[in-house]
Amino acid sequence: MRKLLGIFVSLLLGFSLCYAKGSDILPTHSFSASFEAVHFDYDQTSGIDVEDYMYGTFGGYTYHDHGFIGIPLMFETDVEFATSNDMDTDGWYPDYSASGTPSKYVVGDSDNYLLEVRCLVGYDFSLGKHIVTPYIGYGYRYWNMDNPDLRDQTVAGNPQVPGFEQETEYHYSPIGVKTVSPINDKWLFKTMFEFDLLWDGKVEKNISDANSAYGDTKCELDFGDGYGFRFAVQLERKITQKISLWLEPYMKYWNIKESDQVGIPGSGLSVVEPKNDTTCWGIRLGGSLNF
Repeated sequence: MRKLLGIFVSLLLGFSLCYAKGSDILPTHSFSASFEAVHFDYDQTSGIDVEDYMYGTFGGYTYHDHGFIGIPLMFETDVEFATSNDMDTDGWYPDYSASGTPSKYVVGDSDNYLLEVRCLVGYDFSLGKHIVTPYIGYGYRYWNMDNPDLRDQTVAGNPQVPGFEQETEYHYSPIGVKTVSPINDKWLFKTMFEFDLLWDGKVEKNISDANSAYGDTKCELDFGDGYGFRFAVQLERKITQKISLWLEPYMKYWNIKESDQVGIPGSGLSVVEPKNDTTCWGIRLGGSLNF
């Protein structure tokens, strides 16, 4: 018992030292905002590809406990929004206006926007002069794709193929680690490595946009049907005690299995969401207000 008590006290002292060192680098409250540019690439194994640049904003709030709770915990929430009109869209696409719904090879544009909301909780500890924060949390991802102008490439004159709106939602758990390393009293170098575990999701296809006689469908995604990962590096420059500017290149990836078949109301047909992956390379330029 005395030995266990000694180990427990040693751990508390160690955590207290980690906490004291981390408080010199990490502000208690940090509000961040940035502009971002991202190259978005969505590929279906048997369907369409969507690829182009998106532009948007990113904002977040981070709390590092320095005495209020007494445990060096990290809480973070952030929101990302990016959009683009006329994204390059090509591949095999179902023509729901034609009898039998043949797939046609199309080239055209689609309008897209992406929304992501995340909440994280982590634990700060120090390794030498570095702060390491393992974390876990909840993430929600929403992607809306609308196809207003797709042209059949297999027929002379390239007639238009009616497009339809598609809405994709993911619910997932981010599991990762962040690091903060001071370069000097003005510069910080930060990293983030993360695995994303898909819990649930759906892909709603508003097929009635292409053929009013048909109903809309919803392809369900279950636990284990997909995963993702992401990483980022950030270089931060302290301008004043409370204001800093930063630059952050990042990469995000999702891999999703083919969904189960679902029927299309009013048609006698069925549809699946094909196996697909999404790769995003982006960069953010932003600032933080720290207290």
